[in-house]
Amino acid sequence: MILITGGSGFIGKNLIYKLINLKNIRNLIATYKNSNLEFFKNKKLKYVQLDLRSEIQTKKILEKYKPKVIIHLASSYINPPDLTLDDHIKINVGSIINIIDYLNKNHFNRFIFINTSAFYSSSKIVKENDKLNLNNNYAFSKYIASKTLFDLINKKKKDKIIELRLFSVFGPWEGEGKLTISAIESAAKNNHFHIFSSKQTRDLIYIENVVDAIIASLKPNIEGGIYNICSGKPTNLLTHVKNIYKMFNIHNPKIKIKIKKTKKLNKLDLIIGNYDKAYKKLNWKPKISINDGIKKTKEWYLNNER
Repeated sequence: MILITGGSGFIGKNLIYKLINLKNIRNLIATYKNSNLEFFKNKKLKYVQLDLRSEIQTKKILEKYKPKVIIHLASSYINPPDLTLDDHIKINVGSIINIIDYLNKNHFNRFIFINTSAFYSSSKIVKENDKLNLNNNYAFSKYIASKTLFDLINKKKKDKIIELRLFSVFGPWEGEGKLTISAIESAAKNNHFHIFSSKQTRDLIYIENVVDAIIASLKPNIEGGIYNICSGKPTNLLTHVKNIYKMFNIHNPKIKIKIKKTKKLNKLDLIIGNYDKAYKKLNWKPKISINDGIKKTKEWYLNNER
């Protein structure tokens, strides 16, 4: 049995959609925090409500279902920056501590922790052991969660632990207000689009590539440890938005992308990842390009207009 925390989120929905269509996957448990959500309906899948900050609730659910694989997606968020450090710690570190207690006392095959690249220092190419930059509460809490996991897990079980550090993911079911889906929505309606800077660059990666990396991590005999999941290529966000508009055949000079610098958000440095380790150990690399990812997301949006 596979248990997925944060199963109602962006990555969770895409992962579940792929898993329920795999013949060798029989039983999935997906946890969610809020009850007013739309869920998939499938005989392989069951949703259970769980607040991972609660030690009692977490223990009850894990002991009831006794999953052999846990994919930990549940997390706080970096923007808007309205959470305190205490909020981030309770969500990100507290949930890890509650799960570790179960892992140390029970047999399991794999624990996959979905983490962030937000705590890397600015660099053109970053590897898993490169310098970190804990310059905001979110990044600090995610780093502490990672350190707590590898410090507290039983040494004999460390090779069953995989941490995937995701870079800038986009695609279907992306959260409202996120760059790619917002640009697609604006372009579909022939509206102006607001972007914070013309110089921002990110290592964008399409969600299906991320799902493939998670599934690759499920295979037996995979070496435990930390892996970057990225495209390894810089993408200027202004150019990215312009490419989205072009896919809607918008060449009207009245459609302008307005540069907006006033909103205060947690700033992310220029970070481009290196996925050599994932390629060597997981036999993974991104197969879907940024442009093809935009096309797939556009098609999904047009078929599921909000």
